[in-house]
Amino acid sequence: GMPMLGQPYDNFAGQPIPGGYSPQPGNISALYKTSLTNTSNLSISKGDANGSFRLSYTNLYSNDVIQNQNRIKRNSLSLSATRKINWLTMDTWVLFTNQDTKDRTLRNLDPASPMAAYVYMPRSFNIAELSPYVNPATGNSIALGGVGSIENPLWSINEDKNEDTHNRLIAGINATSRINSMLSLRLQGSTDMEFVSAYQYRELGGLQTPQGSYNDLEQHSLNYDYEAIAMFNKQVGENFSVTANAGAELVTNSSAARTQRVAALLVHNMPSISNSNAVPQ
Repeated sequence: GMPMLGQPYDNFAGQPIPGGYSPQPGNISALYKTSLTNTSNLSISKGDANGSFRLSYTNLYSNDVIQNQNRIKRNSLSLSATRKINWLTMDTWVLFTNQDTKDRTLRNLDPASPMAAYVYMPRSFNIAELSPYVNPATGNSIALGGVGSIENPLWSINEDKNEDTHNRLIAGINATSRINSMLSLRLQGSTDMEFVSAYQYRELGGLQTPQGSYNDLEQHSLNYDYEAIAMFNKQVGENFSVTANAGAELVTNSSAARTQRVAALLVHNMPSISNSNAVPQ
């Protein structure tokens, strides 16, 4: 390109840029920050000759190198226990996880991705000139000069929203009974349940989505597994034994999902299916 000699030119809002057309050596790193991941754990356990148990709680919080992106909060609770009572041994386990993620960043070359827009901006670009990114008169995005296909990264970061919440339960119980010296019976039941709630909101007035959009999802998946096995073992003489197993298993699965969407919004700053300027789908 042409030499950067401080030639005067305007920002995307039509205002003169201080310093003009000059190199901006920190304009890439200025968009990013140090991310944080914090994990805390508390556990209690105890055991003796006949059994043991362990209860554990874990909390995780993390964010992204881009402000207000990929904010994750996860809470996990787990319990495992085993107990032997005469001829019966029982094991049980429970794991519950709740995870909420706000503003997952669109990746790769998605036009609404703040990183995709930012990497194609010129070396003379000053991040301070991204503001203001909202037209106060209309509430819409301010176009980046004459290039209407590039969304302002700050608009994508602060105006477009999404969130998903996952709740998952994994649990089971196992009971083994020694009926006599030759025969044992083991019964087990377990489940894996997951519930998902999510939405995505593209603000009204964006360059990529001038009409805005909203969609949400409710989904659940239920899995159950039941097992029974009888085990026979008999020693015949010193060097020979007879072993036989017979079992049965029942597995059931079910899932359901509901989605709804509106392709045009009525007003700004209202992520809701009722904010509809079109027929919901």
